[in-house]
Amino acid sequence: MNGKRGSNEQKGSQYGFQLKGVKSMETPWGESDSEHVHYRGTRGEVVFYTTPSHGGFRVTGEFAKEIPEAFKLQSFCGQGVDGWYEEDCDCVIPIYFLSRYGWFDNKQVQMAEKMCKAQYPEAWAYHELALKAKELI
Repeated sequence: MNGKRGSNEQKGSQYGFQLKGVKSMETPWGESDSEHVHYRGTRGEVVFYTTPSHGGFRVTGEFAKEIPEAFKLQSFCGQGVDGWYEEDCDCVIPIYFLSRYGWFDNKQVQMAEKMCKAQYPEAWAYHELALKAKELI
């Protein structure tokens, strides 16, 4: 995405492209031909996969828990429930909700926030209510 390297616990992993000899990943869009690893380790993974025709993020483990359920449910075909966020619209969800890790630049995060508000208004309203409820506790 922005060229920043994320924490990566997998030895021999490479940023930007799939390692030669590494099995490709089956994605909702077909077999992957490259990956950009933001994080892969004991806490889960945040990886952007591409295929010949499409691509998107795979978010698992602890990172998946940081994305509100309302956004997962409103993702394309509900694929966020299984940790998949397609590149056209849904990719803004992990960019916004995982921004604290520093994998994305400020411009990407600001755009992701605007897109989350515009693309998923019901989920955003629920998210704001949840934040306000936390402030009251």
